[in-house]
Amino acid sequence: MNARQIRESFEDLKEEKIEDNRFFKWINQIDLALYREMINLKAEDFAQEAIYEISGGNPNQDLPTDFYSINPESCGVFSVDTEESPISQFAYTGYNSKKVGFYIKAGKIHLTGNINGKIMLRYIPAKTIITSEDDLLIGDLEFTEFYEQSLNELYSIYEEEAENEIISKKRAQKSLKEVLYKYQENSTPIKMRNADVY
Repeated sequence: MNARQIRESFEDLKEEKIEDNRFFKWINQIDLALYREMINLKAEDFAQEAIYEISGGNPNQDLPTDFYSINPESCGVFSVDTEESPISQFAYTGYNSKKVGFYIKAGKIHLTGNINGKIMLRYIPAKTIITSEDDLLIGDLEFTEFYEQSLNELYSIYEEEAENEIISKKRAQKSLKEVLYKYQENSTPIKMRNADVY
């Protein structure tokens, strides 16, 4: 589902046009909130992998340009076999640790202990920023009501319609809860476009 479909649906509902800057600001807020919820439910659907060759005392490596986070349940740093399949997961250590492990700071992955050879970073990529009506949203058609109710909530805040804001917020939360329940039960991996960092 793309941003145009939601925009047209919402503008028809409101019988009013929303200016571009406001629409893209709102749709990005909503899409990022949904992305975070989906990651919390099934991070493995979004995880990406990067392979690093570690040699000669170079324990600091740049994170991928689309790096967003490491979800502890399905992500991390792993030793790999000759076919680059994960063997064992490294511990999250810290600065100056002598234990084999890693920590992340200032756009880099810092390895601790004595690590040589190939390693794998499994991570959650950043969500693509919506800049065009043709850009795809993170949610599919099942999420239409959630997007509409969330836009309505932000619209009500903008218009200072307190009563409508409360109703819209409750509807958006109910819609999100229902659709995330379906997503969790019937999940299929979601293909991510290469992302700019959000």
